[in-house]
Amino acid sequence: SHVYRVSDISAIMANCVGFEKSVIRDFKVACMMHDVGKIGIRDSILLKPGILTPEEFEAIKKHTEIGGKLFKTSNHQLLKMAESISHYHHERWNGEGYPDKLKGNQIPIFARIVSIVDVFDALSHD
Repeated sequence: SHVYRVSDISAIMANCVGFEKSVIRDFKVACMMHDVGKIGIRDSILLKPGILTPEEFEAIKKHTEIGGKLFKTSNHQLLKMAESISHYHHERWNGEGYPDKLKGNQIPIFARIVSIVDVFDALSHD
């Protein structure tokens, strides 16, 4: 359900920012792929109850790079959007995110939106 909630709320935010309906339609689908890179992370880490070790956290952070690589060669607008979102959705405005330590407006707008919604959803659901 997480991906649907992130998709729906992100689309609402994109609408509030003023994006065109056709762009929002693609964005809504692309949002659902924000964590697709987790397919490359071991289940023992993904499904671990409790706190991750520093090494496990470093491993899980790789999901952003894996996700970005999945869509890297596409020229399709929706998949280019999915590449950007999956790669950059853990960047932080202050530059302390990952994987590239982007800061402020360096972070693509769609990744910024998904980042906010992703954290909101994580904090408001089990």
